Amino acid sequence: PDKTLRFRNRMDFSFKPRAASMGKGGLKNTGDKADRGAVAAGASDGASGAKFALGLHQSGAWKSVIDIEHCLLQSELADQVYHTARRWLLAAPLTAWDPEEMKGYLRELGIRSGGEEGTEREQIMVNVITSLDAPSELQPLADLLVATFGDRIT
Repeated sequence: PDKTLRFRNRMDFSFKPRAASMGKGGLKNTGDKADRGAVAAGASDGASGAKFALGLHQSGAWKSVIDIEHCLLQSELADQVYHTARRWLLAAPLTAWDPEEMKGYLRELGIRSGGEEGTEREQIMVNVITSLDAPSELQPLADLLVATFGDRIT
């Protein structure tokens, strides 16, 4: 039988400043540089409350990112890790990379699972791709993930 849920062992999620993303309310790509410039640390979009989108690219439109809270393509544990990381990243004073403006910090969040899915042997690897070499900015996230998921996370 075809497996349509929980079949991916690797997912890559993109960050996008809110003004240039596709959120829950539909396409939000105004093209207005003032909108993109307003997405700074601590700034947020009034409709969703999020300062940037974190999710998957819209099919056929690599510039748009669909903001997602959960991903049913990956294992349940990987999805829990994604959701925990997403909440922390949205609350942190960090900005999303804007390729048009060539500024921002967060570029991609990669989550890879291995071992026996759904068992204590399943392992999750998390990679946060950034525009700058500043690992101290993300150490609190690493500490949170290890505290929450123990030795099942790297």
